[in-house]
Amino acid sequence: MSWVISDEPFFPRWSWLSSARLRGAFGASGVQPGTTDALRYFQPQTANVDGTDAAAIVFSAVGNPDLKPERAREFELGGEVNLLQNRVTVELTYYNKRTQDALIARTVAPSVGASASRFENLGAVVNRGVEGLIRAVVIDRPAIVWDISANFSYNTNFIADMGGVPPIIGTTTSQVQGYPINGWWQRPYTFSDADGNGIITANEIQVGDSMVFVGYANPRWEITGTTGVDLLNRTLRIEGLFDAKTGFYQLDGTERIRCQSRLNCRAEFDPTAPLWQQAAVVALRESGTTTQYGYIERADFLRLREASVTYQLPAAVARAVRADRLSFTIAGRNLWRTTKFAGIDPEANYFGGATGIVSNFQTQPPPTYWTFRLNVAF
Repeated sequence: MSWVISDEPFFPRWSWLSSARLRGAFGASGVQPGTTDALRYFQPQTANVDGTDAAAIVFSAVGNPDLKPERAREFELGGEVNLLQNRVTVELTYYNKRTQDALIARTVAPSVGASASRFENLGAVVNRGVEGLIRAVVIDRPAIVWDISANFSYNTNFIADMGGVPPIIGTTTSQVQGYPINGWWQRPYTFSDADGNGIITANEIQVGDSMVFVGYANPRWEITGTTGVDLLNRTLRIEGLFDAKTGFYQLDGTERIRCQSRLNCRAEFDPTAPLWQQAAVVALRESGTTTQYGYIERADFLRLREASVTYQLPAAVARAVRADRLSFTIAGRNLWRTTKFAGIDPEANYFGGATGIVSNFQTQPPPTYWTFRLNVAF
C-alpha cells in the first residue's frame, strides 16, 4: 500500500519539499516439509532371539503425522521524501519478520525404538530492523556534476522460542533462546601480568566457569556509499563505492590453529608479543579449558569496494566504427580497507557464506583486481 500524502489538499505546501510518500506492506509465506518427512517407514532386519535368528522390522524413518508448513509473516512501514526539486531523496523502512513453526530436525528419545531424528515444528525466529537510502545531487552544472548516495541497514535477530528444545551448544557458536542465531559463545577470561615481567603464564589467567554470549556472527550495520563526479561536459565520470560493516565478530581460525597445534604463531614464542595475544594462547592451550575467546574479535571494517573511471569517446570516433556511442572504463575492486581485526581479512570466510557464519580459517581474502571494458552501442 502506498499513499502520496503530499498530493492531498490538507498537506502543507513547502518550496523545499517536492513530494512525500508513505508505504506499508504485509506478507506471509510458507516452507513446505519434505515430501516424505511426515511418513513413517520400516525396514526388515534379522534379530537374535535366544540364540536363534528371527525376522524383525525396525524404524528407518520415524515420521511425524502432525507436521505442518513453516510460516513467516512480515510487515513493513516506511516513507520517502524528495527535496529541493528532486535533487535529494530520503527513504526509510522499518521491517519486522517472525518465522513460526520452524522445521527443525529433533532427536527422538531412545524409548521410541529408533536412534534417529524427525522433523518437528519447533520455535520461532524474529528478524527486525531498518533500511534506508539517501541520495543527493550536490552540484549540477554543465561543467561538473557531483552526486552521492548511501544505503544502510540495521538488523536484530533472535530466537524467540526454542519449542522446548534445550540450547544447542556448539564449539564456538550456539543456538540459545533470546539470543541471535549462530551467536558466538565462549568461556571468557581475564588476565593480569602480576609479576610485571611482560609474559603471561597460566597462573595469571582466570577463566570463567560457563559460556557467555560474545556477539553477533553477522553484521548488524551495513552501509554502502557511492560518490561520483561527471566532468568535461559529462564525458568523463569518476566513481567510488565504499562498504562498511559493523556490529559483528569473526573467529580468527588461522591464528587459533597456528597457536594451538602448529605452534608457529608469534605469541607462542616471542616474549615481546602483546599481552592480549599471549593471554589468548595460554587460555587456549594451558588453562585446561581450550577456550577460543581470545580469537573471536570485532570484525568491523571500511573498504573501498570499487573505483572506476569512464570516458565517453568523441562522436567522430564512434562513427568511424559505425557505432552510436563508445566508452572506455577502467575499474579496480577491493583497493583499500581499514579494520582492527587481527586476522588476514574480516571478509575471508572459510564457510563461503553458506552457513551464515564468517570464520577466517586459512582462507584467501577478497582479491584486488582491475578490469578494462570497452562499451559499444549501436
